[in-house]
Amino acid sequence: MADSGTGTEAGHAAGAGALGPRGGFGQPATAGRTVRREIAEGIRQLWRDRVLRAFRVSVALGNIGIGALVATLVVVIKGSLGAGDFGYVVVTTGYGIGMVLGGLLADRTIAAVGGTGRALLLAGVLQTVTLVRFGTLRSVWLAALLLGLFGFAGMVGNVLETTAVQRRSPAGMLGRISSAFRAVSVAGTPLGALRGGAAATACGPHAPALPAAALPALGAAPLTPVLQSPDGASSDGGQIPHTAR
Repeated sequence: MADSGTGTEAGHAAGAGALGPRGGFGQPATAGRTVRREIAEGIRQLWRDRVLRAFRVSVALGNIGIGALVATLVVVIKGSLGAGDFGYVVVTTGYGIGMVLGGLLADRTIAAVGGTGRALLLAGVLQTVTLVRFGTLRSVWLAALLLGLFGFAGMVGNVLETTAVQRRSPAGMLGRISSAFRAVSVAGTPLGALRGGAAATACGPHAPALPAAALPALGAAPLTPVLQSPDGASSDGGQIPHTAR
C-alpha cells in the first residue's frame, strides 16, 4: 500500500480486536541508549509481530512506487504534457485535496466497503488503476483527478497502518516501533526515485508510472492472509477506534 505521507504517507484500523494490542514483549527505553539502538529494538519488535511485519512490507513496496512517480512528476506535467507551472500546481493540488479527503473520510470509507481487509485491498486496486491510467494520460486535468484518487486511497491505507502500529505496540515501545516502522517504510522512496529516473531515461517520462502500478497491489497481497487470520481479521463493523494521534 502506498504510504501517501511521502507526501504520507499514516493511520487507524477497523476492529479493536482485529489490530488489538499485543503485550508481553519489549521494555521501556532506559537512559543512555542511542537512537540507533532504539530503532534496532523497534525493528526487532516489528519483525516479531506478524501483522506489523505485513504492514511494513506493504508500505515499503508502495513507497517504491511513490518514489518513482514523484521523482518524474514534474517532467511529465511540465515537459510531456506541456502544462507549465500552472499545470504542475493543479496536479499537486489535486493530490493534496485527495489526501485530505482520504484522512477525513477514512472511517466512513472503511465502514462502507465492509471493514479493514476490504478497504486495504480496494485502496491498493484503486492506486494500481490510477497509476496505469496516469502512465498513458494526455490531459493535465485528468492527471489532477487521478492523483487525487491516488492520494485518497493512500491516505485511507495510512490511517489503517498507523493505527495498527498504535494498537499493537506495548505502551513502553510505541515510540521505538513507530520510528522503526517509518524508517523501514520510507527507505523504499529513494529506491523508487532511482528506478523511476532510470525508467524515464530509457523509455520516456510516462514509463515509471506503469511498473509502479503493480506495487500497490503487491503491497496489499501480504496483508490479506494476515487480516483474515484469528488475530488479524478486521471486524465487520468497519469502525475505527479512537486512538491517540
